[in-house]
Amino acid sequence: MLNPGDTAKPFSPYFAGLKNAYFKGVKSTGKNLIPYPYEENGTASWRINTDGSVIVNVSTGENQYSMLRLLSENPFVAGNTYILSGGKSGVVLIVFYQINGVDKYFQSESGSFSRITWKEEFAFKKLYLQVNPNTTVSNATIYPMLNLDLGSTALDYEPYKSDESFMLDEAVKLGEWDSINPESGEVTRATKTIVFDGTEAWNKSGAYCWLTLTEAPKSYTAVISNNYDTAYGETNAVFCEPQYSRLSFQFADSTIWATIDDWKAHLAELYAAGKPLTVAYELATPTTETVEFPTKKYQAWNGGSETLVQGDTDNSTFGAMPTVTNEYVVVLGGEE
Repeated sequence: MLNPGDTAKPFSPYFAGLKNAYFKGVKSTGKNLIPYPYEENGTASWRINTDGSVIVNVSTGENQYSMLRLLSENPFVAGNTYILSGGKSGVVLIVFYQINGVDKYFQSESGSFSRITWKEEFAFKKLYLQVNPNTTVSNATIYPMLNLDLGSTALDYEPYKSDESFMLDEAVKLGEWDSINPESGEVTRATKTIVFDGTEAWNKSGAYCWLTLTEAPKSYTAVISNNYDTAYGETNAVFCEPQYSRLSFQFADSTIWATIDDWKAHLAELYAAGKPLTVAYELATPTTETVEFPTKKYQAWNGGSETLVQGDTDNSTFGAMPTVTNEYVVVLGGEE
């Protein structure tokens, strides 16, 4: 463990930080990741207890299913492995998802559990309790459980619990090289983003089109673009030149854009089509600002998880996820 300051802090897993994201806060949950109350209300056949367990009294006929919908908002994070448990004889806990539009599912039944590693290409649909056709279930108590994989078997059931911290009224946007410290409320702004419309003061030198930057870049390679590679010295690439404080595009030869007006017309056309050329680069001199975070402390449960919440704004430009960014196991929570 390496941390700033003069005092050692408790161990926590390394997290590289949010990039191209909005930061709204941190949500902490216990081991069970199925939110309660459930999405669907209980019935005489599916009686829901206050601890999240469900008493099932169902009899189905041929080609007849009985289901209770627990969740339709994705609880999974790509790259993590999960365990689904809580089914009993005649009652399955089942997750429906798709891969490239093809329906898939995995389930827990008859006292067993299922393990799955969630992947980027998985599209979550629903999580249900289900009784299959030609089945009678009488007064069976089901304990639905979904948890991060912490070992070789399913964890004992615990009711869903959650707490939140640092939740802001409006999410804070973070660029590629920006960072935020919720403890101090300090936001470091080291990202400059430019959306081009063709009205800029461009220059042309041979196979290069370049623009003087009003805010100096840090390096040649600390730059990203939605339309061009960012490899210095390559053709059809964009890079910064710190010594000249400028941004340059290098093309295969000087005839691709015969004049600077051709290049500017191209940028104007992209902008008018709603797909403008956008470049972000790292600033040589970052700025800082302060966000007032709520001072409320929150509960973290040992063996539970924490999720960094981005808020509702879709910030998928440059690859950010629309709602959450990271979920990891709490190793030093206050309760088992």
